[in-house]
Amino acid sequence: ICVWVFSWLPRYKYYNKSVQVTVIITVLISFVWMLITLTGSNTIFTIFVRHYSPFMLVFVAALVIGVDETVYNLAVKISKYIMFLSLVLAIYHEISFLAQYGWTIRSQSSAIHVYYWEGVMSWLFYVFNTEPKKDVAIARTGTILYLVAALLTASRSNILIAFLCTFLYYKRSYEHRQLKIGAYVKIAITVVIGILLFGHFVPEMFQSLLDRLGSDSRSGQYEVFFQQVSLSKLFIGQGVGATYSFSRFENFAYVDNANLVMAFRYGMIPTIGMLLLLVMALVRSYIRKESRSWQIVLVWLLVTNGFSVYLNYKITWGYFLLWITVGHILNNRRMCGRDSIYEEYKV
Repeated sequence: ICVWVFSWLPRYKYYNKSVQVTVIITVLISFVWMLITLTGSNTIFTIFVRHYSPFMLVFVAALVIGVDETVYNLAVKISKYIMFLSLVLAIYHEISFLAQYGWTIRSQSSAIHVYYWEGVMSWLFYVFNTEPKKDVAIARTGTILYLVAALLTASRSNILIAFLCTFLYYKRSYEHRQLKIGAYVKIAITVVIGILLFGHFVPEMFQSLLDRLGSDSRSGQYEVFFQQVSLSKLFIGQGVGATYSFSRFENFAYVDNANLVMAFRYGMIPTIGMLLLLVMALVRSYIRKESRSWQIVLVWLLVTNGFSVYLNYKITWGYFLLWITVGHILNNRRMCGRDSIYEEYKV
């Protein structure tokens, strides 16, 4: 992956200076942390593959691949198949779990949630990189699948993001029409039908979800974390083995916020650099209205800032899609306002 990414180095000239400097600083500091991690008792697996490893910050350099339209278009086509495979696997494993342990027990299996998020990320990338009237059946089938998967997991974050994706999908479908009220009516109908079906077929799980809606599982953890971890420690970073005391755990390594975990381990500078690239992509997409793929960036920012603990920084297909999307939005080769991928689909 490193060789592949850096073979595109000459193409960084297509990005403005602020993007180039941000990437350089983030990658250089992350390389330092990779060397520090290597000098310890950690394995190569820890450095390159394990979630929340320093290599996850180095991977921001993959945004340059987004300049290559051939790779980008191929990723769109592949995403359609990964979307279906991931969501079907999430539903299958969740139903198998519920059939074995009962409908009142929530699955805490990371595999199920990883399948779900890979499916959602692939859906976002595929749907918002194709023309609204193309592959409508595929887009709607994917929408139904992730709504079913989200409701089966009975996870607040999964359900909230699923409804957000549905809103973005219907809003996109109606954005060229004068009357947008139809989009909101369809969203409301979809949500109501989903809730009614969920409450009818699995009332115990539905009640359990209602009981959890008002619960607070974040602020208490943040309070404990910041009582033990000073801003200076966050600024410098405490390394891959950074831990603090939480509840009954003396050496707890995680916080329900993926970006806070990255800052805790590798410092605020590379973490903020990574977040700046994501925010710059969102801002540019909003100002120039030149790309529809910003939705995947928005969902990633929401989820990794506290919406879920199952979507985090590790090498996955969804993480790859995130950075080539950022690279596709930020590169300066497309100054006329249309992506070549839309030309391919004749938008």
